[in-house]
Amino acid sequence: MKRETKVGLTIVFLVSLLVFGYLWVKEYRIRVRKHEYYISFPEVGWVKKGDLVTILGVPKGRVEKVVLYPDSVVVKVSLDEIYLTEGSHAYIESQGLIGQMRISIILGKGDTLKEGSLIRGVKRKDLGELISSVGDLVDSLLTVVDRVNSLSITVENFTNSLNNNLVVFRRELTDFKDFLKDLLA
Repeated sequence: MKRETKVGLTIVFLVSLLVFGYLWVKEYRIRVRKHEYYISFPEVGWVKKGDLVTILGVPKGRVEKVVLYPDSVVVKVSLDEIYLTEGSHAYIESQGLIGQMRISIILGKGDTLKEGSLIRGVKRKDLGELISSVGDLVDSLLTVVDRVNSLSITVENFTNSLNNNLVVFRRELTDFKDFLKDLLA
């Protein structure tokens, strides 16, 4: 075989390997039927094209497009070999501490939805929002503790005052008893 033929075959092989590797990395699948749906969210945080879409925790697709509207955000998702059903809903969740997001879908119990249907989505609190909420909760608890301490001091002062009045009342009662004895004697 001539040297030019060997070089040509090597280049064809390497280009084919490069194309195959690219398709493999991009998770391109031959004969996999994709179904597109739209999910409306009030806000999506850091969701972007290419983010993972799971159904009941199983990876089943990717985010294809994120479109902003005045009162909502609509996310176009492409799902592998699965149809959504009526009553399905989605939520956004964080995949980790670095801000990677994913859309999780929970299937409804109704009939199969047509491709291109719109489903409702909600955004769950992520770790940062939960930590912020814990801070607010701690502040509220500190306020409650301060009020309980104040109430405890008030009750203690009332109890001391009542005890002092009881001592005075007993002394007055003893004096009255002595007065009645003297009066009857």
